[in-house]
Amino acid sequence: MKDEIKLEEWFDKIKLNGVYDPWEEHHLTQNKRVTTSSTNERKLYGRDYEIEWLIEFLKEPNVNGKISVVPIVGMGGIGKTTLAQFVFNNTEIENHFDKKVWICVSEHFDRLRITKEMVDSLLMDNTSSLSVLCGATNNNLDLLERELKRQLTAKKFLLVLDDVWSDKWQQFIILLQSTQVEAAKIIVTCRDPKVLGSLDGGNRIVLEGLSDEDYWLFFVNCAFGNKNPDNYPRALHDLGRLIVMKLKGSPLAAKTVGRLLGRSLTKKHWKDVLESDMWKLETDAYDIMPALALSYYHLPQHLQLCFTFCSVFPKDYVYDMDNLISMWIAHGYIHECRSSSKTVEDIGEGYCHELIAMCFFEGYSRSFKMHDLMHDLAQSVSHGEICIYEGGKGKKISSNVRHLCAQSLIDPGLMCKSNNLRTLVLYRVGDMCAFLNHGAFKRIRVLICL
Repeated sequence: MKDEIKLEEWFDKIKLNGVYDPWEEHHLTQNKRVTTSSTNERKLYGRDYEIEWLIEFLKEPNVNGKISVVPIVGMGGIGKTTLAQFVFNNTEIENHFDKKVWICVSEHFDRLRITKEMVDSLLMDNTSSLSVLCGATNNNLDLLERELKRQLTAKKFLLVLDDVWSDKWQQFIILLQSTQVEAAKIIVTCRDPKVLGSLDGGNRIVLEGLSDEDYWLFFVNCAFGNKNPDNYPRALHDLGRLIVMKLKGSPLAAKTVGRLLGRSLTKKHWKDVLESDMWKLETDAYDIMPALALSYYHLPQHLQLCFTFCSVFPKDYVYDMDNLISMWIAHGYIHECRSSSKTVEDIGEGYCHELIAMCFFEGYSRSFKMHDLMHDLAQSVSHGEICIYEGGKGKKISSNVRHLCAQSLIDPGLMCKSNNLRTLVLYRVGDMCAFLNHGAFKRIRVLICL
């Protein structure tokens, strides 16, 4: 029987950074955790001053020393990353700096991982050096830092540290100060100003909600898309104004609810959204989770399942479309339509595009990310079936868990007896053979090693 596949045979088929689905032996692909400086936004509403100021700051000479830092601070979904992306890709900035690197730091600060990604990015155009460095030495922090210093000698360098949660990022200020870099500018995006430590706040950009008019224009663009809003009745605009008041000035909320409204430009649909009981769930004046949840509960069930499953991966993980579709197939989330000539893979691709269109994913060609707040939403609606295990004394894993991400080795005694587990994501776990011999893993359909 397929359920009785031997773990030794199974483990032999696993490759680092790979996926193995024991039900579908042809499915063995690569999936790496990467970051991106790309943005899907063609226009940034209401941020002209911030864009202009940030560009000028990055171009001007450093006043004290050769390292300057500019933090971008604000609540989740306010547009910190998008602002940084716009400036990072600006032509003037492109021409001013010799080297640019974009790093997504995320909640778990990992100096080795960040340093390696910096070196990888700097060596991207030098494949011979990259292949040598990424061989046996790719986990040697000292060698990586030496290569980093070599690459930055006499260069003008721009570093973006996106989504910072810990003051440990300041280690990279010290590291850059020890290089022979000509000049370096660092952009840091974060929610909590405490992670900036004693850093001077004079250069700080504090992002707040857009002005009422800019926010309205952005909302209209999200809701009507390429349709002319003037072609629709005044009643629709009046309802839109009332809905906007519930969105807390958040661009993320405007995008998700706007796309939801855009699916049916009718008074009934917009009134239903306005009068939804979901709005009553807000916990404070800045809570946009009801807006995101409202969009989620309007998804068809198959898309709800696919979206929720994705939260088994760590925040800021970049999903490969083909790999993700294979996982959905393994779990039976995608069903072929007998009246259609489309393959199950074609249907899965349609699912991805629909979730991207509704702003549940932030799409980049055939890969995409999930915003932190969307990840929180997916976790909250999983009803305990998804667990990201980060360790902790005595922390048990519920028998209800179907999809598990282990970010540290789990004591078998903490695994409740269960036959429900179907997905296991091993995030830098050491002895995987010993890990997989636990009885709770007998019925796994998808195994990911990161």
